[in-house]
Amino acid sequence: MASLQLHDLGYALRFTDAAIVFNEVRMIACGPTADVVTAELARLFFLQHSM
Repeated sequence: MASLQLHDLGYALRFTDAAIVFNEVRMIACGPTADVVTAELARLFFLQHSM
């Protein structure tokens, strides 16, 4: 097993089997990439960081 840090959601969806998403220091999602990296998660992330 290997781990890496990605900030590109496209790469995460294409090249990983599992994902862990952190907001600052708190883990907010963990599991299979397709279940974790969702449109809702992306919307919440980008809304939070665009303000």
